[in-house]
Amino acid sequence: MVCVASSADKTYCYVPKDYTIPTDADYFHITTNNTIYGTEIRTDMDCPVTLVADMSSDIMSRPVDVRKYGMIYGGAQKNVGPAGVTFVIVRKDILGKVRPLFANDVGLQNSRWRRFDVQHASCILDLRNDSNLEMA
Repeated sequence: MVCVASSADKTYCYVPKDYTIPTDADYFHITTNNTIYGTEIRTDMDCPVTLVADMSSDIMSRPVDVRKYGMIYGGAQKNVGPAGVTFVIVRKDILGKVRPLFANDVGLQNSRWRRFDVQHASCILDLRNDSNLEMA
C-alpha cells in the first residue's frame, strides 16, 4: 500500500491536490467524504486505474457518474437505510476480483484478490501489486 497524498499535516482539513495516480496500481481507493474532519471529494475524478470509493457519507447527496468507478460501496446507515445495511455497486469487469472474505460479505463469488484494504479519507491511497496484495 502506498499513500499517494495526505492532508495529515493540517489535521485532514483539506483534500490533497496535485498528486499523481500511478498507472501500475491495481486500483485506487478514495473515501469521498470524511465526516469527522469535514472534507469531501465533490467530483467524480478521472482515474487511470480502477477507482474504488467508499461513499458511505455522501452517496445520496449529489449525482454520481458510476461509469467512472470499478466499485462504490458504503454503509447505508448514514444516508440510505438502517444500520447494518451495506450497498455495493460493482462494474461487471470487477466481479470475481475481490478477496474471498469481502466477496462473501456482499455475495460476490469466484474472487481473486485476497486482501482488500478499506482506508479512511485521511489520505488518498494507491494499492499496488506488492506483498500486501497477493493475487490468487
